[in-house]
Amino acid sequence: MSSIPPRSLAAVLFVPEEGDYFQCRLCFLRRKQARGTGYTNLVEHLHRCHATTYVDEFRSIQGREGSLDAFVKADEFARTVFSWLDWIIMENRELSMCEKPKTRKYTHLAPLSVNTLKKHMFGLEDVVRGIVKQRLSGQKLGFAVDAWTEDGNHFIAIIAITSTDKYLLAFSTLTDESDMSSDAIIELFDYVLDVYGIEVATQLCFYVCDHASVNVAIAKKTCIPMIGCASHRMNLAIQALMKAYDDLLEKVKRLMAKLNTIKNRHHLREADALMPVFRNLTRSSSTFAMIDRYFSIYAKLDRVDDELADFIPTPRENVRLKELYEDLKNLESVSKKLQTSSVSLLDVRMLFDHIMKHYPTTKAQLAATPTLVKFPDFENGIVKLLAGKPRSLTRGERLAVAKLLQSDGATALDEPEPPATKKRSFAEAALADERAAPEQVDLRWVSPTSNNVERLFSRAGIIYSRLRRSLNPMTLETVLFLQYNRKLWDASAVAQAVENNRKKRRL
Repeated sequence: MSSIPPRSLAAVLFVPEEGDYFQCRLCFLRRKQARGTGYTNLVEHLHRCHATTYVDEFRSIQGREGSLDAFVKADEFARTVFSWLDWIIMENRELSMCEKPKTRKYTHLAPLSVNTLKKHMFGLEDVVRGIVKQRLSGQKLGFAVDAWTEDGNHFIAIIAITSTDKYLLAFSTLTDESDMSSDAIIELFDYVLDVYGIEVATQLCFYVCDHASVNVAIAKKTCIPMIGCASHRMNLAIQALMKAYDDLLEKVKRLMAKLNTIKNRHHLREADALMPVFRNLTRSSSTFAMIDRYFSIYAKLDRVDDELADFIPTPRENVRLKELYEDLKNLESVSKKLQTSSVSLLDVRMLFDHIMKHYPTTKAQLAATPTLVKFPDFENGIVKLLAGKPRSLTRGERLAVAKLLQSDGATALDEPEPPATKKRSFAEAALADERAAPEQVDLRWVSPTSNNVERLFSRAGIIYSRLRRSLNPMTLETVLFLQYNRKLWDASAVAQAVENNRKKRRL
């Protein structure tokens, strides 16, 4: 709850209209509030629709002294641009949607050309970059970095991770795509640092990325510690564990291919069975999904096709598959735990120790050895601080985490224990071991994975579909930037972008 009086919120964030109606300046919705009866409806709208932003917007509008406020109140065009941008960007629509006859026929929004939409979209990008720059000012942060190749274009994504939030900074191609060396990527980093005014010496504390040699080279050349993505290491460990079952997995894969024919898919539907699932060698979770699907349809295979007999694993092979299935079920719970937003480096260390205890063959991928952990002092220092053992830090570990500890956002951890009556998964059992002391530095925001970037690539794949391959990479970056940083812009930010573009025309 905000400490700002409801009367002040109503006066700053709402525009009185005729009768008992007020218009919200953040989304232009009209709310009814009988005059002289308080501000309950108006404040309730802010809590429901703008819970995370209305306090900042209140202070921002107050600081502008009304120069933009009068414009926001009156400009109908800014409302139209905001509505089109919100619809098209957040629903992954093509930019030309605003010009399509059917769209114009069935929407009440005022018509807008695609060129006008793009002009104000790029203007909004500049406004949001300014907001991100302001929010990153003086904050300790890290870069989550990864690369994505699609349709011959190679994109580098950079997400800033702070103790309070995450922001997409760049989704850019390299200037010279024939040169993908560490120096070329460092040049992109320098550009991003300049755009957002980030000081390397005092603010940038770490990178989190996969274990590619180019990433290690970047970390060493820039003297910024690198955290190897825990999900990447987990995937390598599962792949190594499955090596002994390659023959069985290949047999199940051939069975799935046989079941995937039109004739057999029809028989599966008649038997009320699920459709086949295939293994993706680069995704360990897909192997678990394939085996899980195999056991779910195994009892109905005799009703599909007699010719499948040569493809179905024998009872002895099924015993081995069942063993692998149970192991993968345990490891899948760990993989999913690593994808949660609350997982920390200490959690990762506890999870990996638990796995190595039960599956010793995974030590080559999960042990905290120098061959796998490229900056052991940094990671070990964070783990010890999260575990409440600052006195056990070595000199090297203290130096490695010194920049990070200058942050003002350190607080004490007090994480409640899970209910004892609830049945724990394999991953939860690992994290139920001895937890950290109650008084410690809160470094849980230091991400042990680059899964946020992977999710961004999934978004990019939806937008950059086969029907939209003509989309300029710079336009794609703008769309993704505004979509990822959606909570940073609203109608007033669009109004500011429109006003900035108008000023440029006058010059």
